[in-house]
Amino acid sequence: MKNYSAKEIKNIVLIGAPGTGKTTLAEAMAFEGKVIDRRGSIEANNTLSDNTDIEHEYKRSIYSTILFTEFMDRKLNIIDCPGSDDFCGSLFSAFKVGDVGVFLFNAQNGWEVGSEIQARYARLLQKPVIGVVNQLDAEKASFEATVESIRASSRVKPVIVQYPVNQGPEFNAFIDVLLMKMYRFKDNDGHREELEIPAEELEKAQELNKELVEMAAEHDEALMELYFDKGTLTQDDIRSGLKIGVSKREVMPIFCTSGKRGHSFRPKARRSRPTRPHPPWHSSSRARWNSISARSPISASSEAGSPRERSW
Repeated sequence: MKNYSAKEIKNIVLIGAPGTGKTTLAEAMAFEGKVIDRRGSIEANNTLSDNTDIEHEYKRSIYSTILFTEFMDRKLNIIDCPGSDDFCGSLFSAFKVGDVGVFLFNAQNGWEVGSEIQARYARLLQKPVIGVVNQLDAEKASFEATVESIRASSRVKPVIVQYPVNQGPEFNAFIDVLLMKMYRFKDNDGHREELEIPAEELEKAQELNKELVEMAAEHDEALMELYFDKGTLTQDDIRSGLKIGVSKREVMPIFCTSGKRGHSFRPKARRSRPTRPHPPWHSSSRARWNSISARSPISASSEAGSPRERSW
């Protein structure tokens, strides 16, 4: 492994309700970065993250696990956190050193009670978050319903960067509305081909691209003037605007994936990289951490109000 400078290292924290697929996605990330030559599974008790006897017995994460992967000349330190609130201490510790949270949602369930709790911790620690709708290969997967549940429950505005073309058991393609391309996967190891957007999907993709451009322009006056002048923004301009919005916790880009099949991991990582704030942005986190760690998780959560209150 090459030596990386501090600017080339990012710490990402995988968060989400129990059963959203964090450990499986972490395994796919390690595989895509060629850290491992085959992917393990929770069922086979051979994942990098869940490696203790108690985790094998209960088939879920009990401890936070640190992994890494290399991607696009960056080293990504991945912290796979337990989804259960019983083990929230691990999440606090991970967020203390994390630059950004990758917030997973089960495409069958949308925003859950566990999502509410983990979103509350992200808000208390002022950590920016990128959204990932996972398990799009499930029988009852609904990307649209999941995004709507996020929009209804979160103060951070979700904005779609990717959406699936054929969600469900046959899921193997998605459209990236930043690149305005469709990607179809050839196998379950992440190999894909780039295609033009089909005519029947073009209108929807153009509408979502417009929403993405407008969202990016909102967070920078220069970009707003450029948008009013030209009516659009370049891909780099969009990334720049999204980075500002994510850093301020005002926008949450939404990506789609099936971690179990390895679908869409590489495009997701490529597009989400520019939106990750650098570590110095979190210089105020220590005071928040000291304040939170002096209280129990229950008392910290109760300040945010009732379960139905918006968390972020």
